[in-house]
Amino acid sequence: MRKIPEEKLESLRQYPISMRLQQLRYYCDISQRELAEAINCTQMSIVDWESGKILPSWRSLKKIIAFYDLPDTVFIDWTVERTKMRKNRLNLNKTINKEDESLIHFGSIDDE
Repeated sequence: MRKIPEEKLESLRQYPISMRLQQLRYYCDISQRELAEAINCTQMSIVDWESGKILPSWRSLKKIIAFYDLPDTVFIDWTVERTKMRKNRLNLNKTINKEDESLIHFGSIDDE
């Protein structure tokens, strides 16, 4: 695998982690399956990470860092992004719960 130049790594830091993961893989010309096998995870995990659906765990991220031989600083904002995702998920759950409550107060077909 070719070494990723420092200037390329610097430019990656401006993007979300999902895009960084995707760009690293493209730059090294490997498939999702190949990366999954190399870091011992499923291809679906790679798909989810690259789509931004979920973030890799810190353990998985460390495997990715080792695989690409990267400095830890490439993903230094992992905790910030993870916190944002959790907050968004909590806000979504609150919204869903409020909608559920309004449906309960409105009544259901079974109440008739």
